[in-house]
Amino acid sequence: MTQFFAPTPEYLGKTLQALRKAKGLTQEELAKLAGVKQSTVSHAENNTRGMRIETLYSLLAALDLYLNLRPRQDQARAKEEWQGNSAETFSPQIFADGRRF
Repeated sequence: MTQFFAPTPEYLGKTLQALRKAKGLTQEELAKLAGVKQSTVSHAENNTRGMRIETLYSLLAALDLYLNLRPRQDQARAKEEWQGNSAETFSPQIFADGRRF
């Protein structure tokens, strides 16, 4: 099972975007499933504005994902692991490093 790591808000946004596209959803379709505006999805994917934790959970639920926290690891290693994954193979796990999104 492939795991995606999101050590920074930028990686989280790009991961959400890749997973949305892998499911064949537009931003508008994901927004409707999550109960948010399309602009909220855009801001989340592009990290152009802060996101409430409730919004993150709504987006994750709409993508059939959950948030799994684990101890912080080396940022360079996390980046290498993240870049080794593709949008075509993903699992319902996104790991965050504890930063506020």
